[in-house]
Amino acid sequence: NIDDCWQVARVGGNGTIIEDPVRFPSGIKALTANVHRRGLKFGLYTAAATHTCQRRPGACQHAYIDGQTYCDWGIDYLKIDQCGSCPTPKNITWLHFRQMFDQCLAATGRDIVESVESCGDPASCGQYVAKTATMWRTGGDIQSNWKSVLGNAYTNNRMAAVANSNPGHFNDADMLQIGNVGLSLDEQRSHFAIWCIMGAPLLIGTDIIHATNATVDILTSHALIAVNQDPGLHGAVQGVLTHGVADGVGVAPCDGSAQQQWTVDGGAIIHRSTGLRMTVPHCLRAPRPVGPGVWVHLSPSNATSVCDGLNQKFDIFANNHTIGVGCDPGACLNLYGGGGAGDNTWVQTFAKCTADPRDRWVFDPSAGTIQSGLGKCMTNASIPDAVHNTVDTWVKHLSDGSVAIVLVNLNDTSAQDVSFNFSDAGIAPGVAMRVTDLWSNKDLGNVADSFTVKDVASHASSAIKLERV
Repeated sequence: NIDDCWQVARVGGNGTIIEDPVRFPSGIKALTANVHRRGLKFGLYTAAATHTCQRRPGACQHAYIDGQTYCDWGIDYLKIDQCGSCPTPKNITWLHFRQMFDQCLAATGRDIVESVESCGDPASCGQYVAKTATMWRTGGDIQSNWKSVLGNAYTNNRMAAVANSNPGHFNDADMLQIGNVGLSLDEQRSHFAIWCIMGAPLLIGTDIIHATNATVDILTSHALIAVNQDPGLHGAVQGVLTHGVADGVGVAPCDGSAQQQWTVDGGAIIHRSTGLRMTVPHCLRAPRPVGPGVWVHLSPSNATSVCDGLNQKFDIFANNHTIGVGCDPGACLNLYGGGGAGDNTWVQTFAKCTADPRDRWVFDPSAGTIQSGLGKCMTNASIPDAVHNTVDTWVKHLSDGSVAIVLVNLNDTSAQDVSFNFSDAGIAPGVAMRVTDLWSNKDLGNVADSFTVKDVASHASSAIKLERV
C-alpha cells in the first residue's frame, strides 16, 4: 500500500486525479501492473475531504471519478482517511466509492477493498458502515507502546458485533507495530496474537526489508494467521474479550445521541440511557503530588461503598470548568493521555486540576451534554478494567468447532500463572479437550474443565487452541 503524497493535482473538466510524475514516472497504472506480475496486490490512499492529511488533493465530491480511475488503474485496496473537511458527509463519500467499486467488480471481476476511517460506535455508524465499506478503523492511530496496543484492541472489541453480523467485513484496529521500537518482544507477540484472534486486518507497519529474524518469526506464525483467517463459527470472524473490560466513561465527537446525555443530581453524574453513575472504583485516590488515577467507571448506585458513596459524587465547578472528585479532594476528571489510541478518549481522575483543556468540561443541562475542553462529548465506553483484572482473556470459536484462546498477563512488573475455564467457551464440565500451543504447534495434552499456563512474563501471553478429543 502507498500512503499519502502520491497525488499532485486534478485536471480536466471532471477533475481526474493525477499522480506525481517525478515519483511515479511510468504512472500508477503501470506500477499496479508491475506489482500484479509479482503475485502481489496493490493499494492506494486518499481522504474523504478537500485535502489529505499532507495537503494533497482529497476525494471530496470526486468519489465517482476517483472510483472509476482507481478501477481503470487496477488497484486492489483503497484507504480513505478522514483528515480535513468536505461539504459532503464522509459516509456519503464512502457510499459513492462503494457504488463505483461494485460497478468495477461487475465489469472486471476484480473486487476493490474499501478501508475507511473511522467507525467506533456500534449504535451509530455501526448501523450502516458495512453497507459502505469492506473494513473500517475503529480507533485512533496506533503507536508503538503497550498502552496504545491495548487501547486499540479494547476499542476494536466494542465493535465486534458489527463485524460478526456482516460476514466479509472487518473491524480494523490499525496496522501492526511488530518490529518497531517501543514494544518488548513479549509485547509484540501479544500484540500479534490479539490482532489474530480479533480477525483484524494484518497490515505490516514496519520496514520489512530490514526486519529481524524475530520480527519475521512473529509475522509468519502460520497457526495464528490461520486463526486470523478463519471465518469463525457461524460467521463470527472476530474473537472477543471475555474478561478484562468494564463499562466506563470516554469521549467521542458530539452527535446529540442518547449515549452522550447525562443528568447531574445532587453531585451524582448519571448516564441517562443506562441509569448508571460515574464511579471511581474502590474510592481510589490519584497519586500525589501530580499523577493520573484510575479510569472512571459506570456502576449502579452504591451509597454503602467504603467511602460512603463519595466515589459517585462530583463537583461541577462552573467558574473554572473543572469537575472535582468527591472521594479524592483536590483531584479532577481528566482525559487520559498516556500515548496512542487511548489518548483523549477515556476519562480518568488526576491529582491536580490544571488549565489544560483535558481538565476542562462544560455541562449543558438542557442538552444533557458534558463537553471537554478539546471539543468532544462524554459518552459511555468500554475501558480497560485494570482495577479488577490482571489477565485479559480473548476467545474465538473457529469454523471447525475448535476454540482459540489468547491469555495476556497485564501485570506491569511480574510474571504470573494464567488460566482459562473451559465453561467460559461453552464447553461442558468433564469434556476432554486437546490443547495445542499456537506458537510452537506443540501438543500440550488432553485436559478437561480448565487449563493453566505457568509463569507467563509481564505483558506476555499464551495462545492455545482447544479441540474435542
